[in-house]
Amino acid sequence: MLEKRKKIKPEMVLIKKDGYVIFREKEEAISIIEIAANTSKEAESLIHSLEETEKAIIHDGFVFDERILKTYKSLGYSICKRSYYLLMVKPLTKNASFNETYGKSFHLTLLDLF
Repeated sequence: MLEKRKKIKPEMVLIKKDGYVIFREKEEAISIIEIAANTSKEAESLIHSLEETEKAIIHDGFVFDERILKTYKSLGYSICKRSYYLLMVKPLTKNASFNETYGKSFHLTLLDLF
């Protein structure tokens, strides 16, 4: 399936002190492209800011951060877990593996996908 990639425009970005959200408005819905926050309180603030637009639906197709997921749950959002991702990794060098280098510190966001 081919999809036309759209550029991120300033009106699609909401930045606060400890977080940001990139979103796209479509008719009666807001589709979150990426949301990141240092605290659950900041994530909640970002989500509430989107809710103030009075759109009927707020949709986030990919949640990579457990803190954001817990925030959605605490705000009463419906959560459906039905995705699978495959990350194929080639050894960095003969002497360093992916797990040794990144451990549990590796993060992937939608902005990394192209």
